[in-house]
Amino acid sequence: KRLIPNCIFSEATDGEQAINQFMLTKPDIVLMDIQMPIMNGYETTLEIRKLNQNIKTPIIALTAGIMLGEKEAKLKKWLKIKKK
Repeated sequence: KRLIPNCIFSEATDGEQAINQFMLTKPDIVLMDIQMPIMNGYETTLEIRKLNQNIKTPIIALTAGIMLGEKEAKLKKWLKIKKK
């Protein structure tokens, strides 16, 4: 039995793949790792937003970072992107 019926998951291992997956699947929501290789989550989010400014797909930032102050610094940067 599926926990989330009618739900399709896509995965990308870097920012470039994430953009390609976004264009292919046109998801309802994105969970974005902000520490991806090649293109980080901030850069990837900016590129996704440039694709079509009429699309307001929610992009939720995630990180496994645990350094003191890292969360606050990343959140501050992420909020600047949201305001653009």
